[in-house]
Amino acid sequence: MSRQYNPAVAAYNSLKIDMTEAPKPKTLGGLLAPKAMPKPQEEDMSQPMSRVAAHVKAIRQRRMEEDGS
Repeated sequence: MSRQYNPAVAAYNSLKIDMTEAPKPKTLGGLLAPKAMPKPQEEDMSQPMSRVAAHVKAIRQRRMEEDGS
């Protein structure tokens, strides 16, 4: 099977994923500061599109590391 007839390639190329780094939260200190920062809401991984997007993001990050970008 040639790549030009593979619908998975077209779907992979059209999937838009944000590849920017998330800012790290500031650590709070002091006597009255909260001990643990609340975690941000994560995507619902029970949805197929969320799982696919997470998987594709991991693949793209690995490819960027291998390419030296």
